[in-house]
Amino acid sequence: MASSRNRRAHPTEQHWLNREWGGMPGYGFVLSGLFFVGVAGAWVWEDAQPEPQRSWTPPATVEVDSDESASRGLRVAYLGDSYTVGTGATDGDLGWAAVLAYSLGWNAERMAVGGSGYVNGGTSNSRYIDRITQVTDWSPDLIVVAGGRNDSWFPGEVEGAAFATFVALGQENPDAEIVVLAPWWDDDETPADYSAVRTEIEHAAARADATYLETGEPLNGHPELIAADGVHPNDAGHAVLAAAVEHALRSAGIVE
Repeated sequence: MASSRNRRAHPTEQHWLNREWGGMPGYGFVLSGLFFVGVAGAWVWEDAQPEPQRSWTPPATVEVDSDESASRGLRVAYLGDSYTVGTGATDGDLGWAAVLAYSLGWNAERMAVGGSGYVNGGTSNSRYIDRITQVTDWSPDLIVVAGGRNDSWFPGEVEGAAFATFVALGQENPDAEIVVLAPWWDDDETPADYSAVRTEIEHAAARADATYLETGEPLNGHPELIAADGVHPNDAGHAVLAAAVEHALRSAGIVE
């Protein structure tokens, strides 16, 4: 029997992970490969992600009476109610009238009082006809009359009052073009009396030879366009109204 002293010891073979390959152990190649696979996967995942939806953000400020607009645009007088004031917007200069003036380069002034109308003087007791002197003092090239929803409680009285307003505006401002906008309701269903008042205003404009522009009800059925008070447009709602009026003005050939 052979002695254990004469037994030949076999050298231990290293696993390939522990061997050095060009100065780098095998496990180094494995780790490097995993790193690059991970980076490539991250790139692929990022490229596959959908583009995030961007909501419209109105400009922070709108300079309605800027020198730039004065030099290149019409002098415009707005006669209206709280919608024309810009109520509901985070800033009055983000109201539809201001946004429209900015878009068209108008030098505009708003003779607007909340709660008022052709018949309804509101809490300030200031009907549209009571502000004609302010409009005339502005020496406008164009007069935009908007509103009428506050007269919904006076069906049957609005046509006569609106007609008198349009005639007086024409007499006091013979060189100005008069544009009458159809009233707007909010996101709720329109009341019957309001619909009747709308028709009265249209008839009054026709009798007075004023241009009547129908823009529909852009806010109807769109609560996302209404401010927290449930009545007035928010920033996005005012922007929608401004776009509707601009489209109507361009379609009628009043602006190019």
